[in-house]
Amino acid sequence: MKRNSILFNTDGQDGGSNVAATAVEPMTFDVVEFEDGDYKGFKYNVPSYNVSGSTVSATIDAGTAKAIETYGEGAVLALLNSSILGRIRTKVKNALPKGLTGQALAAEQQKQLTLHPDGVLYSAEDATKWRPDMRELSPNQLFKKAKECFNNAAKESDITKKMALMQQGQALLVEMGKALAS
Repeated sequence: MKRNSILFNTDGQDGGSNVAATAVEPMTFDVVEFEDGDYKGFKYNVPSYNVSGSTVSATIDAGTAKAIETYGEGAVLALLNSSILGRIRTKVKNALPKGLTGQALAAEQQKQLTLHPDGVLYSAEDATKWRPDMRELSPNQLFKKAKECFNNAAKESDITKKMALMQQGQALLVEMGKALAS
């Protein structure tokens, strides 16, 4: 897998033109490319945390401090980066259709290139929003949540709350439809 780093400055811009040459950004984005398989050449962004050279913040919890003390900041961040890379790679791969061959595969690849002309399937913005404790709901789970919203709306006497629950249920059904379509 190929990795290209992109600096992510605090102003949200890519590049490093306004960063001193000796400064180490605490977070960059690696653009990782699929080197083989059905989606060879497509890319995705992964955040990468770097050793800052400064002392570790006193506000971190004791477990984190002990891990850094035991293994060193560089090793702890390398393990963190490796874990994030693997989880985001899995997320990206699971979002792509599987088992396609021939014309169906070529059509899907063309569809992805139309949606993502630069070949980057998972943007730096997506990678920034990703959290390890966030799980996407399956279509079945989305349907159950939507059904629960509609049932609660039917019981609600306040029209404003009833409308809010109906809209929430409708949004969940739209999300379910998107999940089923992909």
